[in-house]
Amino acid sequence: MYRYIYILIFILFCTNANAYNIDSLKNAYNISKGINKVETAIKIADEYSETDFNQSLNYIDQALKVSLELKNDTLINKSLLSKATILFRNKKKSEALSTMNLALTESKKARKQKTKI
Repeated sequence: MYRYIYILIFILFCTNANAYNIDSLKNAYNISKGINKVETAIKIADEYSETDFNQSLNYIDQALKVSLELKNDTLINKSLLSKATILFRNKKKSEALSTMNLALTESKKARKQKTKI
């Protein structure tokens, strides 16, 4: 009997810890700018990826938008790969594959531009 009580307490603790972590990340997201904003949005998207697919996509799209504004190839690829992972986790395999292909294309394009310099 005690075993089940401990398991229940553990589950409740984990659920509350996850909610607290998301709230902290959201606060950090609201005050951050640039690279930090992208990194935080990716973390929030990852936290939501198992529980709220739409919120997860919303934050990863925000990360991609800021990455594109910054013209930061590394963050663009990181955002695209995170988006592909989230799509794959949520059984959107064809969308995940096309997003991974886009990340690969962007990566090749960035590499060509860097070798020209």
